[in-house]
Amino acid sequence: MGRSIDALSDNERIAFYRQLALEALRCAQGASTDDQAIAYLDIATRWTSIADEVEEWAARRADREATSCDTDNMIAPRSGIEI
Repeated sequence: MGRSIDALSDNERIAFYRQLALEALRCAQGASTDDQAIAYLDIATRWTSIADEVEEWAARRADREATSCDTDNMIAPRSGIEI
């Protein structure tokens, strides 16, 4: 990719992790021993779990941002009214 993982958007990061999971699955299919296949399947499972966690985290963050108040952009109250 050429970029730091930190420079990726949430969606790009999720896609990257899912791509790594698919690559591990392909390696499992081509493994020469059962132990290798099991190890690659474990790696695929872990990458998928990471992608799922980032996806859930991003959704929670988006929900918080959608419901938060932006006090810097609020209209000033009329004189005599305090907030």
